Order: sequence, then structure tokens, then C-alpha cells
Amino acid sequence: GKQGSERKLPWEDERLDPRQRPFLQAFDAMPRPRPKRMDDFKKPYHAIAAKMRSPKSLEYLKGVEAILTSETSAHLRFAGKEGLTMREGTFQSKPAGNTVRYRLIRPSGSKGPLPCVVYFHGGGMIQGSIDHAHYKAWARMIASQGVAVFMVEFRNALMPGIVNGPHSSGETAPYPGGLNDCVSAIVHARDNAKELRFDAKRIIVAGDSGGGNLAISSCLRLMKASPKQGLIDIVSGVYVLCPYILGIIQTLRSPALPNTTGSSCTWMARALTVTALSRPTKPGIPARFRRSHRRMNSRDFRGRTCLSTSATR
Repeated sequence: GKQGSERKLPWEDERLDPRQRPFLQAFDAMPRPRPKRMDDFKKPYHAIAAKMRSPKSLEYLKGVEAILTSETSAHLRFAGKEGLTMREGTFQSKPAGNTVRYRLIRPSGSKGPLPCVVYFHGGGMIQGSIDHAHYKAWARMIASQGVAVFMVEFRNALMPGIVNGPHSSGETAPYPGGLNDCVSAIVHARDNAKELRFDAKRIIVAGDSGGGNLAISSCLRLMKASPKQGLIDIVSGVYVLCPYILGIIQTLRSPALPNTTGSSCTWMARALTVTALSRPTKPGIPARFRRSHRRMNSRDFRGRTCLSTSATR
């Protein structure tokens, strides 16, 4: 809900649980103006990253994950396992050769090849996991419509996807590591469609927030790699929900409420940029940190359907 003041920061909201305030206040050290040089904001972000990876923070995250991954989560009350078959597997990502985990969800008893949704979770490309209840709920609801859902545990740029439980892993990767994992996931789904019982001609790439960025960027990468073939021969469509592609900074002159533009997530774009191994002018780096930007539209996909819902962040 509205805080009552456009100048008030999230951790200044009186309704906030006091236990959350110190964690959110850590982000107050992050610079807000656009720096002239990358080095101008590297140190503060690396300091935040160190705090977030400290033993104390990881212990805190384990407690958070116990809630986020619980099958008793409110998200999963409306998206149970009934009527669905789930299996886990891995594939090798290129070019690093790292192992990426995936979860495949499909309707129980389905025999023939099904349409497939390759799904990338949100989290600004720096955090999040397919084990979080809200992403599991989304995937189960989609699968219950007679579709196979291929969830990808790509490497985050800052925080490990999961720090607790059987899939505990501290593996992270600077940009473009996560993007490489997502591109490899699409190729793996296409090349192994028969074994996975997918319809190779009906593969949709989808994602929300940071995952929406990765969905778009992965398809642009595939198009660039095969300019003659084109995306039309790789996937049947792209669906993104509130894609995190602008990375803008909210100003007081804007009539929009900050919580409707995602401007409070600007720190994620900066954190991702700091980790980048290459110049932040490639697909996958939010446009706020690119030298040039043109608004994305369906023509960028040469005939493929690209749907975007909610506010573009």
C-alpha cells in the first residue's frame, strides 16, 4: 500500500516488521546518482555483497528460505502437486561447462509431447531460486493447464539461489554467467525435446522481473548466433511479466508511485553491473546502464510473439 509520503524509503515505513529494518537499511549505503565511472560505486556494492554473504547473513537467509520454500506457504495452497509429475535433472551450460539444475513439471499421465514453457525466475538476476514457493506455484498452475514447465536454476550474479536444504549451493557467477545458463537451457530443451517429451515446435520462453530480462536477452542472443535461421526456428514465443529492463531511478517529478515502477529495485541493476565481466552494453544489462537504448517491441523478434504485462521496470 501507499506509505503516505513519496519521500519515505521502504525501511522507514512504520508498518514494517522491526526485524526487517536493519536488513533493508543496508541498501541505504548504495549510491543513487548515476556515477561518472564504474569504480565510483564498485566499493559500496562489494561491501554490501560481503555483508550479504557473511555467516550471519547466510544464517538469516536460511530462516527466510525455510518460509519461502515451505510446501505450507500460502502461495502453494492454491497450487498443489495433485495431478502433476515432477522430476529434477541437470545439463551442462556453455561456454563455462558448469552444471545447471532444472525442475520439470508436467501433468500426470500425459503421454504425447507437450508444449513447453522454459521459465526463468525473478530476482533482478542477482538472487532468487526455483525452490521459492511463489515460483513453484506459478509453474504448477501453468503445468496444470496441460503444459510442461522447464524451470531453470541459473547462476545468480550476487547471491546463491539457495543456501539451505538438499540443493544448497554457493555458486554464483558474474554477468553474463546467468545469461549463458539461460541460453543453454533453451538449447537443451530444444535439442532434447524427444527425451523430455516436449513438442520442439512449441517452446515458449518466459520469465518475470529479472527472469523477464533473461528471457528477452536469451532470445536476442540466439537470434544473433543464428541470423539466417532466426528465432522463429528456435522458440514459438516469448512471454515476460514486469520485465526488469530499464533500471531507472525514480524522481520526485514523476507522477507514478515508486512501488508501481520498480524503481526501488534500481540497486539490483547496479549490483549486476558491478559484477559484469564485459562492458555493460550487451543484452542482459538493464538499459539504464547502456550507452543507448531503444524500447523493445515485437519487431525485435522477427515475427515471433512477444507479450509483456504490467509495468516495465
